[in-house]
Amino acid sequence: MENLYYLVTAVLFIVALKMMTSPRTARTGNLIAAAGMLIAIAGMFLSHSVVSGMWPWIIGGLAIGTVVGTFMAVKVKMTGMPQMVSFFNGMGGLAAGLVAISDFVGAKNGGQAPGDWPLEAKAAIAASVVLVGFISFSGSMVAFLKLQEWIKSRPVVFPAQRIINLLLLVVAVVAIIVLGVSPVANGWVLYVSIALSLLLGVLLVIAIGGADMPV
Repeated sequence: MENLYYLVTAVLFIVALKMMTSPRTARTGNLIAAAGMLIAIAGMFLSHSVVSGMWPWIIGGLAIGTVVGTFMAVKVKMTGMPQMVSFFNGMGGLAAGLVAISDFVGAKNGGQAPGDWPLEAKAAIAASVVLVGFISFSGSMVAFLKLQEWIKSRPVVFPAQRIINLLLLVVAVVAIIVLGVSPVANGWVLYVSIALSLLLGVLLVIAIGGADMPV
């Protein structure tokens, strides 16, 4: 039943993203995305895997996030919406990355080597750290700073930039693969991948000018 909640959430998110591509349907898409997140939260509360001792932290986090999110949404002007979206997107990436680290540390402390994890666990950690985690976090923070005009918005381009970005991505992915298949891989492999992902997120976005940053 728990997986059904998450499947419905994923479908609603995909539909919402599609609807947000048009101004006519963007508002409805936003509501659908909010409904999907509500279902995901409900599924988490109904999950038997949630440790009972964590309830105060979970409820406290939800309360703080609700207050901060509502305050920002009400106070930020429409002209400041792109940078707020960048900031929120970065926080989502950071959350995904931190969850992946938590899973890794928890498995290691439980005496389970990364090489013994199920394939889906390895794939989730790889995606959370490299693809949608720390790259999104650092890249979104650079976008936020440019849109807020706290740093120069002009593109920063240097020789062989694309090649360097590709090499960083390849090394980060290889590090995650090594971590997943090797029964003796140490935690530093994960942290190297995280560092490379953070750097890659910055390098990808600094090459984009401020005028193109919302895209």
